[in-house]
Formats: sequence, structure tokens, C-alpha cells
Amino acid sequence: MMTLQIMVMNKMLLWLIHQLLTMIMNISVMMTTMIKTTTTMMINGMMMMMVVMKMLILMLLLLLLLMMI
Repeated sequence: MMTLQIMVMNKMLLWLIHQLLTMIMNISVMMTTMIKTTTTMMINGMMMMMVVMKMLILMLLLLLLLMMI
């Protein structure tokens, strides 16, 4: 009888450990994906800012040229 209980306990412990490990894995994967997405978003934002700045500079140059004429 005792051996059966011990076996059940061991199985439960193993299951719990497995669940914890899976949870940790999922959390780590989620964190890595979040970091990746944030970095890509930041890079995209930087690119967009660069484009906007270029556009603004071009607009200013055009305005200056128009003023010159």
C-alpha cells in the first residue's frame, strides 16, 4: 500500500515539475518574442523617423529655393 502511495506522490511531483518547467519555458519564449518585437518596432520607428526627417529637410530646401526665386 505504501509503495503505491509513494509512486503516486512521485508521479504527482514529476507532473508538477513538468508543469513548472513548461510554464517557465513559455514565459521565456514570450519574453524573447516580446524583446524581439520591441527591438524590431524600435528599428522601424527609427527608420520612419529618418524618412520623416529627410522629407522635412527636402521640404525646407524646396521652400528655401522658392524663396530664392
